Amino acid sequence: MPKTKKYTRTVDLYKELKASKNISEIWKELYNDTAAPEFHEYLAKLMTKYGTDAAKLGVEILLSRSYMYQICSGERMPGRDIVLRIALVLGLSFDEIQRLLTLANRGVLYPKKKRDALFIYALNNKYTLYQTDELFTHYGQDPLL
Repeated sequence: MPKTKKYTRTVDLYKELKASKNISEIWKELYNDTAAPEFHEYLAKLMTKYGTDAAKLGVEILLSRSYMYQICSGERMPGRDIVLRIALVLGLSFDEIQRLLTLANRGVLYPKKKRDALFIYALNNKYTLYQTDELFTHYGQDPLL
């Protein structure tokens, strides 16, 4: 199997795994033997990219200073709603949000879920945290705050 092969479709990867007698090459190509960053490490990169720090972000997403610092130090893992609040306030891209949710082990956004569909809509329309909560409430979904 050539090292440059890309698996853009899950079905292609499935076929390759089914036909393969040796997973080593597939494993190296897909996972490159590098560990994913921890949630707090990726969050730190995003905060730097978007020009904020833990204190400022904590205030904007309405978290206590100590809880925000526990998240940033890796001592605590935030719940899904807090990750979504972080995403809205930082103005993350869809891919950055999916990555952050994955690293937090909180489940990626899935547009067939009502609440996730509303969140994606709010994200694409650059809603604030409060506007997103109003949207959620209007459609009978639990708010983020």
